Amino acid sequence: MAEKDIAEKNFMALEDVFADVYNGLLFKGEEVIKPDDLEDVRGFSQYKADDSKLHEQERDVLKLWKGHGINLAFMGIENQTNPNKDMPFRVIGYDGAKYRSQLLEKETKCVNDEEKQVYKKERYPVVTVVLYMGKDKWNYPNNLVECFNPELPDDDVTNVMKEYISDYKINVFDIGDMSLEDIEVFKSDFKMIAEHFVRLRNNEQDYEPDNRSIQHVDEFLKLMSVLTGDTEFLEQRNVYSEEEKEGGEVAMDRIMEYRYNKGRSAGLLEGQKIGEARGEARGEARGEARGENLLSALVNKLIEANRMTELKEITFDKELREKLYREYSIK
Repeated sequence: MAEKDIAEKNFMALEDVFADVYNGLLFKGEEVIKPDDLEDVRGFSQYKADDSKLHEQERDVLKLWKGHGINLAFMGIENQTNPNKDMPFRVIGYDGAKYRSQLLEKETKCVNDEEKQVYKKERYPVVTVVLYMGKDKWNYPNNLVECFNPELPDDDVTNVMKEYISDYKINVFDIGDMSLEDIEVFKSDFKMIAEHFVRLRNNEQDYEPDNRSIQHVDEFLKLMSVLTGDTEFLEQRNVYSEEEKEGGEVAMDRIMEYRYNKGRSAGLLEGQKIGEARGEARGEARGEARGENLLSALVNKLIEANRMTELKEITFDKELREKLYREYSIK
């Protein structure tokens, strides 16, 4: 599994983050789903393809919502940083597998004073949200029918068929397409992730974050590192994770300030190196020019005084000897 996938799954699997995402997107920020009402569910399922071999598929995050003391729904989150035109096929595969598993799920019941394995009768809906956190806007299908060949003829037969095709809609939320006002519904660390993508979509590379405290420092910094490709987030992880263990709070503005100061220091150091290199080069050039001027003055004085013997006795390197020969015909 890719490092980015692991970081995304670990972050979204946090109960308060998971509940916050659903509450923010489905219930406009109202705390309908509580973190304590969520239970992790195995996200693996198997299927047979045309090759008759058994294949395994894994969802990003899947939880059972036990609101009001009863099981209400299976709820999943799929993370996407790149647009995928086949996303409806993937989601219907995940959801269908979970519905199928409910049909096959058994429980132990006492029948005629004997314990027996019987199929469960409870059935719960499966809800999936796709969190798209990409640089470009999502311009791909949000339902199954849109994935079909667009070249199908527009005739009576095809139109009749369309009436009987069961469409399947997926819930894609393009986080970067939200506004800063929209993301105010989030209350967990996800709000800062969402703000990053909103500002990225608006070409705001450097922005002033608020002093909001991060609740899950390790998971947050790992995710920011893989999403941005910036290893400086990982450099802060060890320092701030220790502070978190000791009960201290780590704010987003501190993290950004660290990155700014490090970038500034790196820039100053690089500037210093460049300056030193340029100064050295200029010094060498000036020294060579001055040496050549002094040499020319010396040669001219010896020639004017007709002191050719002394001039020949001066030891020059090969380049200077060739120069004397070229300019003054002195061998």
